[in-house]
Amino acid sequence: MSNELLVFIHIPKTAGSTLRAILGRQYHNQEIFHIHWNFDRKDPFASFLKLPQERQNKTKIIYGHIPFGLHEYVKRSVLYFTLLRDPVERAISHYYHIRKLPNHFYHRMAVEMDIGEFIVKSRFRDFDNGQVRQLTGTGMLPFGQCSEELLLQAMTHLQNHFCLVGLQERFDESVVLLRRRLHWKKPPLYRRRNVNPWRRHAPSLSSEALAIIEAHNELDRRLYEWAAARLTEAIDHGGFGFALELQAFRRLNRLASTLIGLRPRPGRRSA
Repeated sequence: MSNELLVFIHIPKTAGSTLRAILGRQYHNQEIFHIHWNFDRKDPFASFLKLPQERQNKTKIIYGHIPFGLHEYVKRSVLYFTLLRDPVERAISHYYHIRKLPNHFYHRMAVEMDIGEFIVKSRFRDFDNGQVRQLTGTGMLPFGQCSEELLLQAMTHLQNHFCLVGLQERFDESVVLLRRRLHWKKPPLYRRRNVNPWRRHAPSLSSEALAIIEAHNELDRRLYEWAAARLTEAIDHGGFGFALELQAFRRLNRLASTLIGLRPRPGRRSA
């Protein structure tokens, strides 16, 4: 039996909460470990590495808003997967998510400013090529200092260490591919989670605000387009068989969502 450790790098506002609920139905509670972490704290993997070795060995999958790099600290083979999202839509979603969280450090600024002004004045690093940052473990790099080298590093990591780089915009295709690659016996059924019904979309923003978002996420844009091309290639490679599997999955998921309802199991243990 493989002792491989799976790591889901949950990039904020990429449908990761929905995928986490799917993982909760694929693995037992004792096989999952959730790391609570944010960009402003050091030692992102400390809570897992401090566990007794027996508990670590029983863990099959780790998830959280964690950076790339756990494989450097454990002796087991590590296989990563993640979801990306169009960087403009991700920034907008993240901004409106902060606006509805009174306890968030940047809540007041987000409420008082439009998104363009918020990005410029808050200098919140997650709005500055946040996807590249998380996939290179450089979240602490000062605002505005992401480089071309980091983009190439992110692409190398995704190519060499990830079994899947899915897209929020192609969620169904992504989870069907993930099921194939991780050999899940259960279908990855889901309901959308953590969706903000009050958020706006890119076409409704001013051209100035959109320009600011794009300027601060240019590397994320290029990473997203590169990953999108690779995902399309993987889907096309699946051919007619994959198309049939995807169609059957969507029918089953609609039926399950309507007649049964999908809820995560209670009692999830986390860091």
